[in-house]
Amino acid sequence: MGAIPNSSANIVLAQVGGQAGDQSVSALGDPLVSPGERYILFLSPDIRKKLPNLSGMPRYVPVGIWSGKVRVSGGVVAFPTFASPTLRAYNGQGIDAFLQAVRQTISHPYTNPQLPIQFAPAQEH
Repeated sequence: MGAIPNSSANIVLAQVGGQAGDQSVSALGDPLVSPGERYILFLSPDIRKKLPNLSGMPRYVPVGIWSGKVRVSGGVVAFPTFASPTLRAYNGQGIDAFLQAVRQTISHPYTNPQLPIQFAPAQEH
């Protein structure tokens, strides 16, 4: 949900790991995105100052590490192994049904009155 700054057609997805020559490193349970793979991404801007953005493209990180990258293959979705069991319950679900569940969740956000955070009251129009 949202827009990419300057309507950029490209973004940088920051991940732990990488590849140089025939050597590859990735975080356990968080495989690197590869060309040709399809994902639904839940992203947050990567605003780290100590890691300069040399590309000039908007840079993002997946929300919650394993929660922010949902692989799509054969028309079904799959969360990484270390995503929460609640999210992994969507594994094998068709992409249309999954996107409908996401839209439903966005339109009816979860609120818990027991939380110490006080949410602003809904405004009547």
